[in-house]
Amino acid sequence: MSSTTPPSLETQNEPNHLALKATPCGTNGAADVTCVLGDRIVHRDRFVPAKASDRRRFAAAIIEKLGDACAVDSGMLNQELIRVAEQLDARDSSGDMSGQSAQDLTELPASSVTRPELIIRQDLSAIAIPKLCQAGDKVVGEWAHYMRIGQERRCEIVTDRLSLPGDEILWLSPQPADPTAGDVRDFNRWSVASRQQWLEGAVTPSTSDVLRLVAERIDRYIVLPPPYAKEHGLTLAAWVMMTYVYPALPAVPYLYLSGPANSGKTRTMDVLSRLVFRPLMTGNATAATIFRSKHAYGGVMLLDEVERMGDSRSPDVLEIRSILLTGYRRGGRASRMEPSGDTYRTASFDCYGPVVLGAIRGLPPALASRCITVRLLRASKGDPQSNRSMDDSPVDATRVLDALHCWAIDYGHQAISSPMPSTSLANRDAELWGPLMQIVAHTKDGWAIHQPSRTTTTR
Repeated sequence: MSSTTPPSLETQNEPNHLALKATPCGTNGAADVTCVLGDRIVHRDRFVPAKASDRRRFAAAIIEKLGDACAVDSGMLNQELIRVAEQLDARDSSGDMSGQSAQDLTELPASSVTRPELIIRQDLSAIAIPKLCQAGDKVVGEWAHYMRIGQERRCEIVTDRLSLPGDEILWLSPQPADPTAGDVRDFNRWSVASRQQWLEGAVTPSTSDVLRLVAERIDRYIVLPPPYAKEHGLTLAAWVMMTYVYPALPAVPYLYLSGPANSGKTRTMDVLSRLVFRPLMTGNATAATIFRSKHAYGGVMLLDEVERMGDSRSPDVLEIRSILLTGYRRGGRASRMEPSGDTYRTASFDCYGPVVLGAIRGLPPALASRCITVRLLRASKGDPQSNRSMDDSPVDATRVLDALHCWAIDYGHQAISSPMPSTSLANRDAELWGPLMQIVAHTKDGWAIHQPSRTTTTR
């Protein structure tokens, strides 16, 4: 049996040879450790090799899986894991840059650092999925990247980097904490069966197919009035699809749901929360909740009952408005002083991403200028959409989410890179509607969305 060797922390396997491979991940000495026998993976887990309890659990899982074929005992495995921990410590120590001059260091280009949850590039697209896995007698959480590199599809455990062709390395930040059961419930919305089929080469639905699926799902639960019912539905559907590619955009249009009481704002928001990428829905968020959540998870923030946004005397409201105004553009950040030992340091939080706002009264002008407004009206008696339970067709709901995830990886960048259709819109209006019009244009079906001065009306 052999252990890992620095600095790569990997070994080449020989036939019938038991080996450990370890890759540092996260903080506090955590590592992604794999036990292989020849070319077969016996067991894989993410843990801290320096912890005796973690070592015992990992060793027990290996012995249980190998059974009579296991030629080593728990003591030998424990010693090898201690050696792995020592090598990880040595690697961390060798990373100490004290005493080095600036000329000795290789600067990383800013373009090589990106967020891990959703990557949309021409050469690489990836979505991070949280999973709960059985490891011996313990359930552990891990993040897995489902990605396309060129024409290759693959799945890898999320670490601090991605290796691309041509020796390019993409560094991932911020590193996600190990997912909890709540994270899996909220963010694991791509079914296991669909993920496996995608990895095995299943055909991904086209932009036209996905747009139609999403529009039909919206139309099932929300009444869209004539004469532009189809166009209104396509606007909302295209906005949903935009949330799966927003990291590739320089700015992201917000969605504002406006209308009188009982006009369906909360229901519309609920429908959208079941479709968009990584929804974070709340009705009483503080400024800290917004920027910390968006920094930690990315995704779409859905804020209901935001009537107080017009209160210019409340410091908290002013802070929320400032964060929303900043988060409209890629690179938008909120800076705060955070405790660091006996002092404080400046910390920067990424607050860029799509937002849905629901309110009866209007928004402040600066915030409204960043929104596509959907004006909702009370539904008429007899409209079947209003009486349908949104849990009435779970199979169809899963099919739509599966299609959105596959589309984002395989066609998302193509769609958002489509030529901008000819339009009279300019400046902020073009910035708001451009991404939606590009997605619709990528269908090549000639569909249109309705954009009268950033406003659509539904009931």
